[in-house]
Amino acid sequence: MSVNKYYLLILVFLGIHFNSQSQQVRINGIITDAASGESLIGASVFLPQSSSGASANEYGFYSLKERRGHEVTLRVSYVGYKSQTLTLLAESDTTINFRLTPQLMEEVVVIGDKKIEKKSISKVNFNAPALLEYPSFKPDVDILNVLQQQSGVQPGLEGSIGFSVRGGNNDQNLILMDNIPLYNTGHLAGFVSIFDPFAINSMTFYKGGFPAQYGGRISSVTDIYLKEGDLQSYHGEANIGLFSGKIALEGPIVKDKSSFLVSFRRSTIDLFLQGMYALQQNTENKFNYNYHDLNVKLNHIVDEKNRLFFSFYSGGDKISTVGSRTFLARENVLRTYNSSYRNDWGNRFASLRWNRLLGGNVFYNLTLAYSDFGYNLSNEDEVLDNGEINLYNSYHYRVAVRDLVLKNDFDFALSNQVKFKAGLHLTAHHFQPLDWEQSRVELEGLGSYENRNFVELNAFDGFVYLQSDLSLLDTRLRLQPGIRAGKYFLPESNGFLLLEPRFNAAYDLAPDKTIQADYARMGQTVHSLNSSGTSLTPDIWIPVTDRLRPAISDQVSFSYSQEWEPQRASVQMGVFYKEMQNLIEFNQSSGFGTIRENWDEQFAHNGFGQAYGFEISGDKQYEKFRFEGNYTFSRSLRRFDELNGGEVFAHNFDRPHNITLTSLVRLNQKTTLSLLWTYQTGQPMTLGTQTYNAINNHRISLANYADQPANFDLPNPNPTFFEDVLLVRDMNNYRMPDYHRLDLALSHRKRWRNNWVRTFSVNVYNAYNRQNAYFIYTEKTGESISFRQFSLFPILPTVSYGVKF
Repeated sequence: MSVNKYYLLILVFLGIHFNSQSQQVRINGIITDAASGESLIGASVFLPQSSSGASANEYGFYSLKERRGHEVTLRVSYVGYKSQTLTLLAESDTTINFRLTPQLMEEVVVIGDKKIEKKSISKVNFNAPALLEYPSFKPDVDILNVLQQQSGVQPGLEGSIGFSVRGGNNDQNLILMDNIPLYNTGHLAGFVSIFDPFAINSMTFYKGGFPAQYGGRISSVTDIYLKEGDLQSYHGEANIGLFSGKIALEGPIVKDKSSFLVSFRRSTIDLFLQGMYALQQNTENKFNYNYHDLNVKLNHIVDEKNRLFFSFYSGGDKISTVGSRTFLARENVLRTYNSSYRNDWGNRFASLRWNRLLGGNVFYNLTLAYSDFGYNLSNEDEVLDNGEINLYNSYHYRVAVRDLVLKNDFDFALSNQVKFKAGLHLTAHHFQPLDWEQSRVELEGLGSYENRNFVELNAFDGFVYLQSDLSLLDTRLRLQPGIRAGKYFLPESNGFLLLEPRFNAAYDLAPDKTIQADYARMGQTVHSLNSSGTSLTPDIWIPVTDRLRPAISDQVSFSYSQEWEPQRASVQMGVFYKEMQNLIEFNQSSGFGTIRENWDEQFAHNGFGQAYGFEISGDKQYEKFRFEGNYTFSRSLRRFDELNGGEVFAHNFDRPHNITLTSLVRLNQKTTLSLLWTYQTGQPMTLGTQTYNAINNHRISLANYADQPANFDLPNPNPTFFEDVLLVRDMNNYRMPDYHRLDLALSHRKRWRNNWVRTFSVNVYNAYNRQNAYFIYTEKTGESISFRQFSLFPILPTVSYGVKF
């Protein structure tokens, strides 16, 4: 066949295609809550006549096509809302906005619709995070604690919000809030997350099968969208617990036009401590701690095609101690020792988003944002002799990550069966992985000195993505191929080119039975020193360099899911396999923050990781009872040339068996009882099993030994000591005892005459007082070495009181 004939066939095909398109009309619009005007993310629009449909995107927008002149029926539904059906004649492009009414349920019913949706083992939707009911020793249910209970997820330290997904590290989890990546998500040494359930509209959690618009981490994605604010009326909530208190409010600025949401939470620990110190006299050392979160969201509807959003978050922790001691050091010398310690860290971000409907079938979203994560530590002490400075020490340590983000995202559809998402994401990074300075002034002995090490790096990354959604065989077969590609630039370096293909395929064996397969490659260009989740140190982030290359993961999974609608039950099960390249591990023995040049050489690099496992989840709902169970069998292994003699070792999160069982029981119309039982195989850890005798020179400081005047007569400020040092031969050569506990919560709700709802809850953490190991340490007695266990959380009862208005 000649080339001209090829061109003729192509022209005929394009002519048929465009003629078909010209015979179709576009139906689109926004789906919202009828009471509040809140966008209903993921709401479904179904066309029974063609067995096709669409889902609302992150802003409630949907778009469909139908043949001109045909009668069309649209069936709109969303979990927890009454469905709507509309029939119309498709004569021209039409915009139809749907406002769904919440489903009114009798008090006696425990569950009307699922607040947690699972269509496969790789994706979990949380439709109403503020309504989740689980035992918690915090005033609110912590959404990151709920994530820890899902199959394929391993929790970190007991009580903390850190987690590992399918054998990954804690820092390999991408957490987005209103489309902005977060670098720190915890308070109180990681025991409380920064997220307020009241402020959250929806949350989607991906363990695999990642859509192409996500990138930057290699293990999981948690995509959180804040509420937009009620466009019709004012309401909010307030609560108080043993650790913190909160007040939140949302409502219209101009009805049906603009709205706001404000939520503020603050810890009460420092108020309790200050009250204690006020009752004490002559307190030598005072400790203070507090944390806070502030969420602000503004929403303005410009017209039918344009909408503006502004999001702001500020949160952080502050720890401080102040000490002072005065005593007679020697004859006629009144010595005063003063010390102060301050440690604070936290996130701030602000974003402006613009939504616009372009031409009827293209939805455009522009996001401009700035985020700032900082960690600061300062320590000062001084010795005064008769009011004059004899010794002064100061130490300051700072770490920071600042991002300027520009995102362009498009949603468009060629037909009801062929849809696309595409975008361009640009980020300018400023990293400050190392900034410390130390100074000392001493009138006697060692003299004075100053020292500072400072490292800062600027980087830039740009990525494009294309994600398609194809429905075939009467929508029974759904294919989602995608690609994300871009480059990460470093100063005076060629940078790194990343190519990340994605593919997802789902096939309906029957209306209630689905099999699914997915593959995804992900890249990561930042790492945290707190990647294992076994340290109370806040996250200290470092960028990739020419030596520390981007981490890469390749993951494949297969799953089967089934629902029994009349019996209100479901099950999801499947297997996964993941390989990870270019992993890093911090070398604890070398210390960090002491070397300016070649600081990245303090890390083991080019590590290889492997993870695989089996997951199963199931739930069953009755009129007054709900049960859910999750089980995971998995392994996670690591190999570094610089560690463990190059041999494979178990990763910190290698915990083969993980079981979580939850239930909710309605005792009467106002009272519910919830239970949570969890079990995990013991966590691997590294312990020394042999000792050797080593020389250790300790610098004697006048401040440290201020109450021992005899030390001033030592001629050598660096005397020699001998001590036994533990010898570590193998990485993660020991496992903690298996972990398990039972949590209970009794909640009583009462609706007042003004329609406010009061909630009083009693929670019992670790109800049977299991002495779980928080960490293990070694102790040498004579020539023998024994292991000792430290347990942090015994049985812990707490109460909370809240009001929704």
